Amino acid sequence: LSNKKIEFVPVTPNNRLLKISTGDVDIVIATLTITPQRQQIINFSTPYDSARLAILVRKTSKISSISDLSGQSIGVVWGTTAEKNMGSIVHNANVVGFKSYAEAYSALKKCSIDAITSDDTILSRFVMDDTDVMILPKKYSREPYGIGFKQGKGSDKLKKTLDEAISDLKQKNVIIRLHKKWLGE
Repeated sequence: LSNKKIEFVPVTPNNRLLKISTGDVDIVIATLTITPQRQQIINFSTPYDSARLAILVRKTSKISSISDLSGQSIGVVWGTTAEKNMGSIVHNANVVGFKSYAEAYSALKKCSIDAITSDDTILSRFVMDDTDVMILPKKYSREPYGIGFKQGKGSDKLKKTLDEAISDLKQKNVIIRLHKKWLGE
């Protein structure tokens, strides 16, 4: 093991790909969905988990399914797969972008938007802390999460190391236990 210290650097969905590709960070582990478009920019580990696109609403909302979102204001966070997917899933929705999940959640609570869409793993934290919101039961996609890292020379060794670590965590059921602990699934 190396005696180098790990430095944690905050990233946002909007800047994390740039931070990897410019070398500002070595890896990103932050609900980063593996997509063909992103694979053109950065490298990914093998998937370690997956999320599903979900919809968060106020419990007093009349929205009970994705079809109810037509004509409604839906909050997304810039740079996420939810931003990309929502426009193709609900054609007449008013998609409103935010810099952070906290900003989108605040807008939902103030009734500035009607719903938030994102990964169920992300939205579940709001439900844990606030009994006035809920995630609609139906989920709309399965999106694999991976660890992102810079493309180029030297990435083969990093990919092999990350993939071995993920395989070990899966074999020991660590990921399943964490899901049950934090998401109840």
